[in-house]
Amino acid sequence: MSEKPTIRKRTNKTPKKLCVKCGKVLPLNDFYRNREWSAQSYRDAWCKKCVNDFCTTRESLREYCWYNNRAWSDEYYDQALNRAMYSLSTSGDYLSAGGKDAEQKRKRLEEEAACRSFLGIMNLAGLYHYTENVDTDGNYRAYNEKSGEGTIASNPQEPGLDDGELIFSREWNGLYTQRELDYLNDYYAQLEEGFVLDNQNIQDYARKAAKASLDADIKYNRMRQGLVSVAEWEKAQAIFDNLSKSANFAACKRKPGDMAGLGSLGAIVAKIEMSGELDTPQAAFPPDDIDRIIADFRHTVAAVGLEQVTV
Repeated sequence: MSEKPTIRKRTNKTPKKLCVKCGKVLPLNDFYRNREWSAQSYRDAWCKKCVNDFCTTRESLREYCWYNNRAWSDEYYDQALNRAMYSLSTSGDYLSAGGKDAEQKRKRLEEEAACRSFLGIMNLAGLYHYTENVDTDGNYRAYNEKSGEGTIASNPQEPGLDDGELIFSREWNGLYTQRELDYLNDYYAQLEEGFVLDNQNIQDYARKAAKASLDADIKYNRMRQGLVSVAEWEKAQAIFDNLSKSANFAACKRKPGDMAGLGSLGAIVAKIEMSGELDTPQAAFPPDDIDRIIADFRHTVAAVGLEQVTV
């Protein structure tokens, strides 16, 4: 009688790492992502619990960033504080803070809320910046609150967010900064290159679409900073979408010969018929395994007298 085969159960081991602050070995999901820190499995060195317990003030948040190789930015903290104030504006604890130490209580609540907000947005593409706080020998340096090391400058400028001088543009019928005008002109030039803008009406729509695109970008950037609500950005985006549809900026309006405009089967067929591409020689490829299998099958079919079968 043969022995029954041994069945081994497959075990899915959860990846783990050590939290250098509390000393516990925890699953990777218990750490915030730190997508450029390969030595820490692309996670923070501190676990989420340690981070959340430690980060209650602006200074403690900055210290956390230092020891977890995250570049600090005063501007990013201010953005987090702005977001936090939206939630505090309806908080009972914040509104009811009274007595002689009311100001201190509110400041404490503001810092705690700003820290929570910061941890929620720190991995956004525009806010995440990795830095290695090590000395020339590769040893980690102690945190120094008076030092400016590990600190980055203000966020790179984005469309419509600079404080440049406003210029009246007759073409765009309004006041804009130079960077905003550059954005509008570039956007219109791209529309003009890709679509047929052959009358004043469609040209007017193109300018409106450019302005709506700029406004949607501005609202999106400010939403990420907590300066406007999601609803305000969605409204701006909807205006842009509606203008684009009304102007029919679609594949069928692209310039002749622009292959990017082949957005439907009918358009593809029409393109082939007009260009005569069906008459071009078929590309020849060397025989592969499939070709050899088909050839063998055809030989078998012929051998048994079933030549009429189509393969």
